[in-house]
Amino acid sequence: CHLLASQEFCAEASDASVCVQCAPCRAFRQGVHGDFCVVRRSEGKVSIGIDQIRQATQALQQTPLYGSIKVVLIEAADQMTLAAANSLLKILEEPPGSALVLLSTAAMWQVPPTVRSRSQRLSLPPPTVEEAQHWLEAERGMAAETARRALQLAEGKVISAAMLETDGTLSVRQALVQSFGEANLSVGPPS
Repeated sequence: CHLLASQEFCAEASDASVCVQCAPCRAFRQGVHGDFCVVRRSEGKVSIGIDQIRQATQALQQTPLYGSIKVVLIEAADQMTLAAANSLLKILEEPPGSALVLLSTAAMWQVPPTVRSRSQRLSLPPPTVEEAQHWLEAERGMAAETARRALQLAEGKVISAAMLETDGTLSVRQALVQSFGEANLSVGPPS
């Protein structure tokens, strides 16, 4: 989704690549692009709330700062509350001409049907194990061995692996898996 957004902003974009040199590309890479808004679950919250969606839709209705488009990316859109999803409907039904709303989710079936019906679906292939491990190391700062174990426990799902480390369940799951192995070794044959 970030690649789609960066392509919309790049002044020199061609095909599926961006120039990375123009002012919009530099601002996007630095995370300070004034026309890009990311909505994600707030720290300590279990869902994306209505106020977050309202702020994002207000940002879409303002004039773009750099070019001709404003982009909102809603990460893990399946985590929106029903009220937040309903708040999003108006902008999906009548988007400003200069707006692009991207919904990212690994659980499309959990996005309310009213939102799904007003969206175009673009399935992205999952990353390879090497790509996933590289991302966990580079973007999430995981040690190589931790990233490998997290991917194993998350069955190769990179975001799930990142969440295992973020919410502290990685070490708990590793200990549980290890205890199963030890339990099997300590049980002898039936008498």
